[in-house]
Amino acid sequence: MYDSIFTKENVTLVTLSEIPTDTVFLADLFNTIGNSGVSVDMICRPTDYRKRTRLAFTVDDKDLHEIMCIVAGFGIKSSAFSAGCCKVCVKDQRLAESCGESGKIFSALASHGVDILLVTTDYDEISVLVRSCDLEKAVCAVS
Repeated sequence: MYDSIFTKENVTLVTLSEIPTDTVFLADLFNTIGNSGVSVDMICRPTDYRKRTRLAFTVDDKDLHEIMCIVAGFGIKSSAFSAGCCKVCVKDQRLAESCGESGKIFSALASHGVDILLVTTDYDEISVLVRSCDLEKAVCAVS
């Protein structure tokens, strides 16, 4: 169905709530994470014009303890960590050139009973984060 489907296992979803919306805070947080040797993959932050917002991103499961320490060091009180997730990335030029491809992917995942935990996109790809128990169903759905 699509040109390429990539998967990555052992991914932790980090969700932070009630964090400052300013870019300085985000820069400090992600610089601290990077300086600790932790690689961040999927990042999602809704646009919010209030003074507080939410942020979600993924890291490798092996970095969970380090991320928890960093979050605590920033004084973030509302956070959640979901280890053992998997990323499924669909890459195809049609995603950049056609309308409705994301709807088709979401419909296929829904028809296989796959819950989407996080979505990120690029020009020609859509990545979804799913529970590890749904990995095979997700790959089957988008294949």
